[in-house]
Amino acid sequence: MEVTGFVTLNPAAPWAMGSNEYVMTLHKRENMMSFPALENITVDVMVTPEGGTGVAATAPTAAAGGEHMGSLELPESGTYSIEVTVTQGSAELGSVAWEASI
Repeated sequence: MEVTGFVTLNPAAPWAMGSNEYVMTLHKRENMMSFPALENITVDVMVTPEGGTGVAATAPTAAAGGEHMGSLELPESGTYSIEVTVTQGSAELGSVAWEASI
């Protein structure tokens, strides 16, 4: 059975050079009115500068309610791809990517 999941990435402030704190939320759709947090998951974050090589970011720390707190290092101005892969045990649940420009 396929499950629909939702991942949000919310920077604490607009993306900037240097360290950037963020909150990521991960939930699944149980039915039209219920979106419980994904539990017992691993979140891997990869940051790739435009035209560059991806660098694994420090894995975010799980908090209550499906929130994961983390920090990304963006060393210079430009466009970055932020890719998040979610796994549960040995099964990959999916991945999503965002672009951040500074």
